[in-house]
Amino acid sequence: MYPQTEVLRAVTHLQVNHAIKLCEDFLIEETTVDNCIDVLSLADLFSIPVLEKINKFVLRNFPKVALNEGFKRLTYEQILYLIRSNEFRLYPEIKVFDLCVEWLKSDEKHRMVHANALMEHVRFQTMKPEEFNDLVMSHEFMKTDPDCIRFSFEAFSYFSLPNRQYCSTSPRSKIRNEASLVCVNESMYILNKHDDVWEYMCNSLATWRTLSQKFVVVNNFLYACGGYSENNRETTNACYRFDPRTGLWSEIARLCEKRQFFSLAG
Repeated sequence: MYPQTEVLRAVTHLQVNHAIKLCEDFLIEETTVDNCIDVLSLADLFSIPVLEKINKFVLRNFPKVALNEGFKRLTYEQILYLIRSNEFRLYPEIKVFDLCVEWLKSDEKHRMVHANALMEHVRFQTMKPEEFNDLVMSHEFMKTDPDCIRFSFEAFSYFSLPNRQYCSTSPRSKIRNEASLVCVNESMYILNKHDDVWEYMCNSLATWRTLSQKFVVVNNFLYACGGYSENNRETTNACYRFDPRTGLWSEIARLCEKRQFFSLAG
């Protein structure tokens, strides 16, 4: 990237806007999963407007980017930006934790000071309890750093009370995903915004043959309440909660009154 570095240094110093725009267009066209970390560092170094687009590229393609060792060259600010984002596409969450550990251990002397700040943005509660206990808690810093101890206690409390998980407001219990549009009937479909098509998610017995149900999202759980039967038109007070992590509906406490024409808000 040496020639581009010299050109960018010159045009940004002289503030030649047309030349800066040409450099931005060139960087976008030449960005690949193999060189995006270098391009990101270059855009960050000179604070050029294309930085946000390069960040988005890395977010969308990180599973491929992580296959090489380049991600270890990310700065603390850059890796923090990635793992804070709901658009960070690295699944399951244990891989996000492993990524942070690799980055920290690649320069332990200078980077371990950032361990607690990175762990704050790892969604521990979206892991399997076995993964958290066996893989996460095997690392010493999770048992010695005061903040990491707090995150660990929070996760263990979450796993030990499954019937209260829907009450959690911790950012570490939220699944990573962009805001999605869901269509619910006898089955559930999610809109693929990139291909502009509806994709099948799962069956939905909780909403099958029920009309005029009201829906609301609270703490990343979908609730369906009330409505009336398609068969006998009888109004119901049944309520259900959908967990996007498991793809399952569960029946919860019913409404005090049977309702079909009403508003529902979170």
